[in-house]
Amino acid sequence: MQQAAAAFLTRPAGERVDTVPLVATREDLHRSVDALSEAQVERARIIIVDEVDKETSVESILVRHGEQRLSGEEFEHHFGGLPRDGEG
Repeated sequence: MQQAAAAFLTRPAGERVDTVPLVATREDLHRSVDALSEAQVERARIIIVDEVDKETSVESILVRHGEQRLSGEEFEHHFGGLPRDGEG
C-alpha cells in the first residue's frame, strides 16, 4: 500500500490534487473520481485495488461479489451428499 500511495503522491509538477473528506459518501467519492484526469484515475485505481485486495476475510470476499453465506439448510440441500474423507 505504501508503495502504491507513493506512486499516487508522485505527480507531474503543477498537477492539482484534491482531497476527499475523511467522512465521504460513495457519491462524494464518485464525484471526486469523475473530476480526475486519466493519469490520476490510474494512480488512484492502483491504491484502491491494493487496499481492496488486502481484505481477504470470507465476509469481505462475499460482500465484494454480492454473495452471502448459505444457511445450514441451504448447504445441506446443495451439498449434503458429498462423500466424507474421515478428516472432519
